[in-house]
Amino acid sequence: MRFDPHEPAQATEPEVARGVQYVASADATTPPTSLVPWSALATCLAEVFQDTRVIDPADADRWVVMWSPRRRLRLLDLTSDWLVRAGGNQAISSGPRAPAQQWARWIYDTYEELDGVVAAASTRGRGRSIALWDRAATAVGDHPLLHRPLSSPGPRPILAHHADKLGYILV
Repeated sequence: MRFDPHEPAQATEPEVARGVQYVASADATTPPTSLVPWSALATCLAEVFQDTRVIDPADADRWVVMWSPRRRLRLLDLTSDWLVRAGGNQAISSGPRAPAQQWARWIYDTYEELDGVVAAASTRGRGRSIALWDRAATAVGDHPLLHRPLSSPGPRPILAHHADKLGYILV
């Protein structure tokens, strides 16, 4: 997990509960607080299946979930100049995960009002990956707009479209 704010385990300290949920926004022209349904799926597919480049809808653990936030999300945009001013660069989105996790912990501890961060997707430059931290729990609704397994017939045409666009194989 790239932007998870969990502290490294220390044998002498009690574990502090911190959570993270990864979601996607459609592209760079979409405001980071807008979780645009189907076009955001391309970013999710690119990220989740990047190692094999094979989308297998039969995997029972893969679901399409779409939701709309109950309130405006407070996100730090790591694609903005803020990152440069803070001494970082865009390698945070695609380089080794340990430095990104250090940044996430520092941002989490320093900016207590934030719900998470938005960054360029590591696999799809136009896409945006959003790490929502436990503080965003009040923004997540109880009932998603859509909650279906990838194996259901509904998403199949959309999966085929995005698989073709990404150069992935849909089985």
